[in-house]
Amino acid sequence: MQAIGAWVTASYKDDYRGQGEFVAYVSFGEYDEAENADTFGIHDDNIFFYADGVGSLVALGDWANGEDFVVKSYELEYSY
Repeated sequence: MQAIGAWVTASYKDDYRGQGEFVAYVSFGEYDEAENADTFGIHDDNIFFYADGVGSLVALGDWANGEDFVVKSYELEYSY
């Protein structure tokens, strides 16, 4: 089985109280402009962020990740 992405619970860093948590999909694929989807067929409109894999996803949990959001938890999505 290969992890193709993850469902994450995240919040934007400017939400100091953390009440603005949201659930979003992070893809481990690459964007295919011709298909307007990732390499696994997930439509780009359903993807919040593209990461390079589990290691990159874990790094998004660090406040100093360079993005305007932080991942609080995640559940991997697999291709069968």
